[in-house]
Order: sequence, then C-alpha cells, then structure tokens
Amino acid sequence: MAETQELLLQLQKDNRDGRLRKQELEEMVRGLEAESESLTERLQDLRERERSLQRRRSETARVLRGEARAAARERAERARGLLEAAEQRKQDLEQHNQQLQEQWEELSSQLFYYGGEQLSQQRAEQQLGAQLMALQKQLELLEAKHAIQAEGLRQGTQRTEEAWASFQEQSGVLQELQGKVMEAAAALDALRGGLELCDSQPPRRVQDYAGSLMEEVAKADCVSARPAGEGWSRYTPPRGHHPLTRAHFPTGARQIRPDGPRPLSHTHGAPPPHGATRTHGGPPPHEGPAPDGLAPYEGHP
Repeated sequence: MAETQELLLQLQKDNRDGRLRKQELEEMVRGLEAESESLTERLQDLRERERSLQRRRSETARVLRGEARAAARERAERARGLLEAAEQRKQDLEQHNQQLQEQWEELSSQLFYYGGEQLSQQRAEQQLGAQLMALQKQLELLEAKHAIQAEGLRQGTQRTEEAWASFQEQSGVLQELQGKVMEAAAALDALRGGLELCDSQPPRRVQDYAGSLMEEVAKADCVSARPAGEGWSRYTPPRGHHPLTRAHFPTGARQIRPDGPRPLSHTHGAPPPHGATRTHGGPPPHEGPAPDGLAPYEGHP
C-alpha cells in the first residue's frame, strides 16, 4: 500500500514536471514559430530583390550587348579603314621605290660614262666659288673705304661752305665799316670846321655819323674778338686811312673804349640794340645821353 502511494506520488510529481516541460516546450515552439515567420518574410523579401536584380541584370546585359556590338562594329570599321590606308601607302611606297630604283640605275649609268667630266665641273665650280668669295671681300673693303672717303669729302665740303659763308659775312661787315669810317672822317672834318663858326648847335647829320661810327667801331671790336677757328680775323684799317684819335672828336664827345664795345647793329644777322629801330641803309640811332653841345637824335634828317 505504501509502495502504491509512493508510486502515485512519483507519478504526480512526474506529471507536474511533464506539464512544466510541456509549457516550456510550447513557449519554445511559439518562439520558433515567430522566428520562422520572420525568416519567411525575410526570405520573401530576398526573393523579391533577387527577381528585381535579375530583371535589372537582364536589361543591363541587353544594353551592354548593344553597346558592345556598336563599339565592336565601330572598331572593326576603323581597323578596316586603317588597313586600307596602310595598303594604299604600301602601294605608293612600292611605286616610289621602283621609280627611285630606276633613277638610281640611270644615274649610275650616267656616272659610269660621265664621271670624269662631272668631277672636273665640280672642281671648276669650287674654284669659281672661292674666287667669288675673294671678290666679294674685296668689294666690301672698297665700299667701306669709299664710304669713309665720301664722309671725309662731305665734312670737308661742309667746313669749306661754312668758312666761305663766314668770309662773305666778314667781308660785308668790313666793307660797310670802311664806308662808315670814310663818311665819319669826312663828317668829323666838317665838324671841326663848323665848330669854329657855330658853337651852340652842331648839325644833326654830324651827330648821326658820330653815333654810327661808334656803333661800327664797336662792331669791329666784336669781330676782332672772335676766335680765328671760326673764320674771323682782326680788322686792319685800309691803307691811307689813319686811326681815329681823340683829336677827331669834338670837345665833350663820347669816347670809344675797346674794353666796353657797344652792342652790334642789325647787320648780317647780328641782333639790333634793345629798343632801337633801323631802316635799310640808314645810320643806327644814337643811344644814351647826347655828347656835350649836341642835340639828342630824333630821327633821320
């Protein structure tokens, strides 16, 4: 009886353990079912993606096959064109080579028959070339020498022209000065005779001659002061004319100082004095205060 109770208790205990194990197994089965469902869903998604990828791969393959065919066709056409061009070039080169071969044979035959004559012609051409070079060098030297001589002649001609112009200017100044000196000498002689008759009012023309004489003598001083290299020389009074002294001028008249010449008159390019005007052929106006006993100059008589 006791054994039966122990067996019953054992069976009840095993039954409880079996129910607990069953519950655990049911929970595990439910978890596995949920996991199976999620895996099934993922599998379906993967299958969908696989189908879409297959469609895209097929489309891409078709496009690539079309492009590959077009590229292959284009490359084949290009290669065919290059081959044709190479073949044409080969034919042209063969023809050119044949022509060159014919020319070479012809030149070889000519050289065989006319070799000596050609060599003599080459030597003659070389000699002529050397002579031509020597003649060209001589011509260049002669041209340079001629250019130097022409430049020297041009400079000499220019210096001669300048000296001739300076001489003409000097001659004109000296001739005018000679005439003025002669007129002034005559006027001074007349002045000495007239001063004995009239001491108060001398003639106006005598005063003009005296002023013109002083101007021309100052001009002669300037001419004699120029350097000899410019074509100027010192003035030498003409033979028969005595130099002017203090006795030729009236008492109180302005004396001529060699160290302080007056400005040149407007003759042969020299500038006229400031504020003075002169007509052609007339004596220059008298500047500054009038000499003692002479009236100031107011114009030509």
